[in-house]
Amino acid sequence: MLTCLTVVLAAAPGVAQTGLPQFNVPDMAPQLIWLALTFGFMYLVLSRTTLPSIASVIEERQTHIQRDLDNAERLKVEADQALVVYEQKLAQAHARAKIIVTESQERVAAEVSEGHSKSEVDLARQMSEAQERIGLAKTRAVHHIDAIVVEMVGEIITRLADVDVSDAEIDMAIAMQQSLATE
Repeated sequence: MLTCLTVVLAAAPGVAQTGLPQFNVPDMAPQLIWLALTFGFMYLVLSRTTLPSIASVIEERQTHIQRDLDNAERLKVEADQALVVYEQKLAQAHARAKIIVTESQERVAAEVSEGHSKSEVDLARQMSEAQERIGLAKTRAVHHIDAIVVEMVGEIITRLADVDVSDAEIDMAIAMQQSLATE
């Protein structure tokens, strides 16, 4: 309808057509009115339909991002706490191992000083037994440390990733890590 009206007005006699129709001064007022009407109509349509849905999507996305950030912060705090507990237990295990080794060495030293008056063969036999006991005590202490490490790693993985990992898998991963560290 609007197109027909424009064609009829353009073809009317006495209407001078020079240059661009947008800059034709007699046609400017109707063009501005139609511009205002079209803009107003588009504004109403967009403000009632499209813009609210866009705003809700943006708000939902922001809420989702904030929720993810809060969850990540909570998991970081839990991981830090688990690391502190792990380091404390590892320090306790090292202290216990050191005490066991010290006690074994003191016991061996006491046994050696008592048996000092015995014959040379008896002394050599006692020394080898003492060294064997120290070796066993060290092995037990190291094994105890390894067991605590395996237990703590399993607990950390279970808490952080909610995945159950067998002790054999943890032992294999620790052995692999140690072999990489020695290279």
